[in-house]
Amino acid sequence: MIALCIKIIYVFRKLKGKLKYMIEKIKYFFVKKEYSQELNENYDSAYDTVSRFRMRNNNSCSKINLEEKIDLSIIIPVYNAEKYIKKCIDSIINQSTKYKIEVICVNDGSTDNSLQILKLYNDNRLRIYTQDNSGAAKARNMGINLAIGKYIMFVDSDDFIVDSSINILLDTAYKRDADIVAGNIKKYIERFNILISSKSHKSFETSNLLKMCNNTEGAPWGKIYKKSLWDEVRFHEGYAFEDCIIFLNIYPKVENFVYINNYIYCFRTSNSSLFKRSLNEKKCIDSFWGVLASYEMIPNKEIITNSYIQLFVWHLSAIMYERIKDLSSLELKKALICLSKELIFKILNNKKIKSNIFEGKNSILYNRLIEVLKTGTLKEWEQISKIILLSGEI
Repeated sequence: MIALCIKIIYVFRKLKGKLKYMIEKIKYFFVKKEYSQELNENYDSAYDTVSRFRMRNNNSCSKINLEEKIDLSIIIPVYNAEKYIKKCIDSIINQSTKYKIEVICVNDGSTDNSLQILKLYNDNRLRIYTQDNSGAAKARNMGINLAIGKYIMFVDSDDFIVDSSINILLDTAYKRDADIVAGNIKKYIERFNILISSKSHKSFETSNLLKMCNNTEGAPWGKIYKKSLWDEVRFHEGYAFEDCIIFLNIYPKVENFVYINNYIYCFRTSNSSLFKRSLNEKKCIDSFWGVLASYEMIPNKEIITNSYIQLFVWHLSAIMYERIKDLSSLELKKALICLSKELIFKILNNKKIKSNIFEGKNSILYNRLIEVLKTGTLKEWEQISKIILLSGEI
């Protein structure tokens, strides 16, 4: 009975989100408003303001190309996960698979019994490494550097994968010669010990960048990747929300993306989940630093297409709004928007593009957003960004 009630609540939440999107759009287009707080911040001043709250991290990470020897390398960053790590590891090594896999666990300076639990396993597919506490990005980067599989997969230590998912993912990958294979996700609600269907779609195959992004999670998990996609890409160390590279640095390199209508991954929701640990006022500033680092990681800016630009604008508007909307400092909020504005126009100017390049149901809003960044106000930027966010589509 409790499980049914929880599922009904989640259905109503989705409906509530759609209704909220419609209301905000009507408010913007049909209700006259007085906007204030113009977006005329000086770039250098804005950069100093943001840096005062949280400096940009300039650490670089090593890149190692290793010979491919096995089918799948599964990379797990582990930090104080003693409550969950056994379920996570068991969900992987207990699968019956015809493929050769390795499980790379990077212990990120855990202070609980996580490492001791890992050492109890007697399985030659499990490889354990330890680093000083440096964050999930550095742990994943170590895993990428050590991986020797044709494909790699990321699993968070408090999550787990579905039975037979390894065979299903790799069967599809080899049959389609896919760069990425993604699948449906279930949300595990720890408090009630139930699984709720989260992001799910029918099977499809595409090379369209926006279709890839609109129909899958931006998180690293829930999919397998050709390891070659990561040859010039690593997670941004020292930042929260460093996984923006999935959309901004990995997906644009993909020529064949395959989505399968199978549940393959279970994402845990709890107060100690990796995502919730990254939510605080100081770290939300990394919404900009991470996108800037992703832009700088692109080796050849000539490869930036119109769809690629739309992804950057989405990150620097809708996603930025979601992360900074509750900031207590108006000065910091305006400074972050100013930095975002400068990066957006730098990308547009480099491609000699002025407007009317956007696709999808939000194209009019994106065009207006560009005009607002030129001459508009903070409140109007917030309203447009909110509507794009609530639309559920890039």
